[in-house]
Amino acid sequence: MPDLSSAEGLGFSAPTIHRWIRPVVHAVSDAVPFLIRLSIGLALVYAATIAYGAAAGYALPTTTIFFLLPRSELITRLEVILPRAILLVAILGASLGWLAKWGLVDASRLRRNELSSTRLLRRWGLFLLCAAFVLALSDKGWSGNINTTYELNYFSLAGVIPNSDAANYFLSPLEQALTGSWDPVASHRPLAAAMRDLTMALTGFSYVGTLLLQAVLISAALFVAARNIVLWRGLWAGLAFCAFIYILARPFLAAVLTEPLGLIWALLSIALLVEAMRLKATRYALLALVTLTLAEVTRMGSVFTIPALVLWVAFAFASTLRDRIRLFALGSGLVVLVLSIQKLCASLYGHPTTVTGGNFAYTLCGLALGRDWTSCPQMFAHDFSRFAAEREQVAFLYSKAAEMIINNPQIIMTKMLDNIYNFGRQMPKFMLFGYYSQGSLHQELGFFALISGLHFAIYRTYLHRELVFWIVMFSSMALSASIIFADDGWRVMYATWPLVALFLSLGFASPATLAFPARRFRPSLSWRGATLLIAVVAAMIVLTPSVTRLSRGAELARVPNLDKQKNDEHAVLVGRTLTGFIVIPDDVARPKTVPSLHAGDFARLIRDTGIERDFGQFLEITMKQVPFAFVTAARVNDPKNQPEQLYVAPVEILTEPPARAWRVTIGNRMHNKSIRDVIAVQRLP
Repeated sequence: MPDLSSAEGLGFSAPTIHRWIRPVVHAVSDAVPFLIRLSIGLALVYAATIAYGAAAGYALPTTTIFFLLPRSELITRLEVILPRAILLVAILGASLGWLAKWGLVDASRLRRNELSSTRLLRRWGLFLLCAAFVLALSDKGWSGNINTTYELNYFSLAGVIPNSDAANYFLSPLEQALTGSWDPVASHRPLAAAMRDLTMALTGFSYVGTLLLQAVLISAALFVAARNIVLWRGLWAGLAFCAFIYILARPFLAAVLTEPLGLIWALLSIALLVEAMRLKATRYALLALVTLTLAEVTRMGSVFTIPALVLWVAFAFASTLRDRIRLFALGSGLVVLVLSIQKLCASLYGHPTTVTGGNFAYTLCGLALGRDWTSCPQMFAHDFSRFAAEREQVAFLYSKAAEMIINNPQIIMTKMLDNIYNFGRQMPKFMLFGYYSQGSLHQELGFFALISGLHFAIYRTYLHRELVFWIVMFSSMALSASIIFADDGWRVMYATWPLVALFLSLGFASPATLAFPARRFRPSLSWRGATLLIAVVAAMIVLTPSVTRLSRGAELARVPNLDKQKNDEHAVLVGRTLTGFIVIPDDVARPKTVPSLHAGDFARLIRDTGIERDFGQFLEITMKQVPFAFVTAARVNDPKNQPEQLYVAPVEILTEPPARAWRVTIGNRMHNKSIRDVIAVQRLP
């Protein structure tokens, strides 16, 4: 058999190959540090435009660059392809490593360039990630670009108005401060609602500020995870991981849903998991278990992954039966501790009628029908309507599910197998193109990426620890998908996708990098520091709603008293929660001092999101009122009745200086109970 470790073994003449391939390879290798320096320079320019915009009074300083450049749409197009460009660099870098292994190029030169690139990213990586994520957040509706192909517009209208479930999470912190409990939708995920309370409190309940903080937190967590991956499997694996996470995160950056919050915890879990594997350290494995449990509780989804991780920790980090039982008990206790934190949040701040995790009854009943979660309430509408309390509805759905499964188990088994098939078949496309899956790349390429990752998991496994981990993880994900995948599984399993991204990134590891022993590097974060960080953040999450109620509740309760003309036609809105944009004629330049959309873009946004199906017809009437402001805010004179989430108001509500509160007068030009027609606004002192 030929020697595959050399050029001659492959049937090539080494001098001939060296003569034509070396210059090309060296040019590609030398280009990587240059590209990183170029990226740093561009990020610095972008940061300078943000500083200028803040000084010049731009409403959204992060969009200043789109006003300054004549062809700003090119920035949006380049940003969309950025993660796949990073993947291409990772592919080229890993390929050069293989060429060096086969003796076709100078390995020392490649290594020097890789070390130079690693040093640059160690110093500037966090800054580059923050710039990229803030740009991705800003080149959507904030800059007036309404993209109906790549944006999740429904949950964040133009990136400045939360809608649907996102609106519930946005309004709930103020509702809790006034009434002592979140609304029912937010109460279904107590830990996520409490964490959203924390992010909003840190930004003064500003929607835009909350989104910016969210982007920075994701960037920081990704930087920590990627840095550890670089220490473990090299630069190219770390770059590939960043690209996959960018693809996953981008659709949800502009929304206050639970997905971004779960992603933060999941990335921290990846950072700790990598340290556990790299250093063979049990403490890091247990911390990874805690953070992944926090991620799954924040964005509930892959229900079997946490038990699987408990089993893996017990198996991989203990050698005797007694030690494995002890470690299993310890891991189970940590999971129970996290669940207890969620239970505490639900008891302190949850809506009294809400059943935490009650949504699963809809999923199971729909699965028993061979359909999705919406099916049972429709099929059993007559019986379902008799139950007013959610506990009764949940009990009814569970009973119906049990009845159908006993009578005909074949239906649920067929649906579960179908879910597993769709999960495996569509995963490569999802990981390469994200939630929208608009790409046309063949599924086979994603399959080869999986095989590549598996190769490195086996090739560099230590005591089969990694190999067992991937078998356990993918098995648990497939089993979870069998139950929940039909209910928009790409979102439901969101907190677990970073594990798949980690697996795929292994396929980009360079053989030259893998030759270095993992233990030569010290931990990037001490386990004591990580434990303290997790404990402090968890305590802040639990306590923030109480602090908000004590510090802001009384003040907010006094705001309605500022309205001297109280009647049913008036609403009093909290000024700091006011968010939205003005709609202007298409032939008028967009102002810099207030978020805005042209009328044509607004009409396209409304039609694309389909919110008229939810709220009723209003677009035709509002288009006759251009210019107008389209806004939302927390209402304090009726805090338990927040369905009136969207208001069509005079532009003064956004163009005048910020107010403590706004008194709005409801008109009757639109007969719509969800999108209210505001005919007059008044600033309250």
